[in-house]
Amino acid sequence: SAPLLEAFWNSIHTDNSKSVAPKVLPHIVDLVAHSIAWPDTSEAAMAAVGASPLFQQERTGVFRGKETPAQMTQQQFLDGCAGYMHRLISRSAPPDELAAKVFELTEAEIEADLLQGYFTFEEMNHKYGEGKWRALFRYAICQGIKWRLIDNGKAGEHNLTYSSTETIHTTSTAAGVAVAAAFRQEHGKALSGQWKLQVSTQDMWKAYRQIPCHESQRPFMVVMVWHPIWKKWVFGEAKGLLFGITGAVLNFNRVPAFIVAVARRWLAIPCQHFFDDFRIFDVLCSNGSCNRFFKRLLDEILGWRIDAGKEQMPASKVLFLGNNEDYYPDDKMLGILKD
Repeated sequence: SAPLLEAFWNSIHTDNSKSVAPKVLPHIVDLVAHSIAWPDTSEAAMAAVGASPLFQQERTGVFRGKETPAQMTQQQFLDGCAGYMHRLISRSAPPDELAAKVFELTEAEIEADLLQGYFTFEEMNHKYGEGKWRALFRYAICQGIKWRLIDNGKAGEHNLTYSSTETIHTTSTAAGVAVAAAFRQEHGKALSGQWKLQVSTQDMWKAYRQIPCHESQRPFMVVMVWHPIWKKWVFGEAKGLLFGITGAVLNFNRVPAFIVAVARRWLAIPCQHFFDDFRIFDVLCSNGSCNRFFKRLLDEILGWRIDAGKEQMPASKVLFLGNNEDYYPDDKMLGILKD
């Protein structure tokens, strides 16, 4: 209970942040972060007022050091907005099939309250002033049976403004094997029977879209799509981070890194993350408690949403990072691996 801390964070908690992540309470994030001496001291501020994926990135102390200088100054970016936007809206309409798919996926984002739209070029100029905002051209790519929206931060020159002193790092299949080996060493004998290793996975709902954008940068988090009925370019304003912005990668990964750290240090849950995917280890005799309490940690304390439809329940085999991980391969599989 920290009423004064709660009052402080409530006083600056923006409406946009509340809309994007309604269950994420900045004072709770602040308290939990301090409880584990988390080096990213701005985690609560990002939850309260949003992330700033453009321009110089603040140092979090969580990731590996790497100097990435900006290729365009903030002033150059701002000075070029008007000219860029006039060139952008002069583009020809995309092929009907692609335009329809982008529009369909964008409609779904508006329905989910992740995007506000649609606005005309004139309406955007009236809201922000001509040359005071910049859009990203939106397109879609097919990944297997799934279509993913991409907002072109490279073409929009947004990514040229990015500079930082850190780079993210994530997990791998080999890290899962290392956890299995650690369990075996701790147990002192084969992990069999009630001590058989179990693995489950969780996935964050809409990933980047759960991280609010700072109000100062929302004029540049605008997407442009072709409206198939109006037959013209229209614009939508994103509430959260966009996929296609370099700075969104680092800012988003601050959240799963924090979630994993809290789960490990407060609940002793052996877990790892690769962007928005979590891999959770357990043993059979605990009846899935690690997976169950990981979900409770997110739902009842930290507040970021997970996608129930993508959950893989505890088992000896899981699909993770596109790989079929089998911690108890049969004799036939062992023979193949040996060969």
